Amino acid sequence: MPTPIDGKYGPSVSLSILNMFFPVGTNQSLVNQVKNYMKKEREVYNREKFDLVINDGDMGSNVLAKNRGITSLFVTNQYLPRLWKSRSYFYPGVYFVSKQIAKATRILVADSAPPYTICEYNLNFPSNVKDKVTYVGHFSDTKPRDSKPQTDLEKIVKGVDFGYWMRTGNKSTNDITGKKYEDVFHDAGMNRECRIISHAKNDKSIDQVFGKDGNYYSVTEAYEKK
Repeated sequence: MPTPIDGKYGPSVSLSILNMFFPVGTNQSLVNQVKNYMKKEREVYNREKFDLVINDGDMGSNVLAKNRGITSLFVTNQYLPRLWKSRSYFYPGVYFVSKQIAKATRILVADSAPPYTICEYNLNFPSNVKDKVTYVGHFSDTKPRDSKPQTDLEKIVKGVDFGYWMRTGNKSTNDITGKKYEDVFHDAGMNRECRIISHAKNDKSIDQVFGKDGNYYSVTEAYEKK
């Protein structure tokens, strides 16, 4: 599916807006990207003759299912999320996306029902949509696993109260998020805090530990110093 145009500090708003109707670099206009994507997906629908469709973020498939009278389930943990004022320009897109999600037969929320919902600020269902929403709880792998020796990372965090942060998105978004995390780690208030950050990059050199002494260590070195 179409993605925002990369900028220096995350997605470039100006280039992404321009790309809606005009090509930017090697990217076709957003209109053409969506048209070509929907054309290919329609071919799949016409060929397979689905009885049931389960979508996880694919709104195009959601719309095709509704137009063909096919029962569709849409899995999500976001619907009309609240945004900071500095991100208010995203609201037109947010409303458009939510309108397409609402076309599903049922909306499955991968979270616990209120008042135990973790992502409650990302979920704001209007009254005309609430009746088709089902909270299905957190997804987890319940298959039995062979017991294996603990990794050094597992040993480091064993018995430790730690938080989990994530770096994701396109390159600039990933990089600037990492820079902001590093700035936070140098704050005195983080001296007693422990965080695991997933970096979503195929680069083993990033797998390291930032210690309280301000130095970087490999995971094994950090465990040996524990």
